[in-house]
Amino acid sequence: MALNISDYYDYARPIQHHRGEYKTSDSPENLIRYITRTRSYETEETKKEVALWGTHHGYFYHKSPEDIISEFKCIQKLYKAKGSLMCHYTFSISFKLFSNMRHNMLTLGNYAVDCCRYLFELGYQSCFAIHSSEKTQLHIHFVINTINFRTGKKLRQYPVEIYHNLEVPMLKLLDPYII
Repeated sequence: MALNISDYYDYARPIQHHRGEYKTSDSPENLIRYITRTRSYETEETKKEVALWGTHHGYFYHKSPEDIISEFKCIQKLYKAKGSLMCHYTFSISFKLFSNMRHNMLTLGNYAVDCCRYLFELGYQSCFAIHSSEKTQLHIHFVINTINFRTGKKLRQYPVEIYHNLEVPMLKLLDPYII
């Protein structure tokens, strides 16, 4: 059964945050520490919001936030990157989707890994963190280095392009989880 793109929004709703920002050299560190809740001033309550995090390698074998930050900065320095250095997305996960996954956080983690793998195949470093709390709906944060590690070219964050190049393909990766 083929789904229309609008049908995917019943399962996950992508939201891009602060498009075109994240222009300072500390943006990778600030953003990665934010989603992994590894900032120095995190409370025990906010640390508990992180259910799972990882990269295209997975969530059992994952690097420390420091290693990921270092790798992002290395590519940015190599290509003398300027302008917006990071792209930040959240995908709000519907109860319907999580039910299809039998409320299994590892299955949701597998979907997030698939998304990071897709981005890596395009040439973009990324990481994710799944957050869940009583205050917020279940959601996945994706942090993407806007500098392509193969070419040095920037990820174009214009709404139409990012919709077709990131949002739609990442939503379509939901297929094995919803059918």
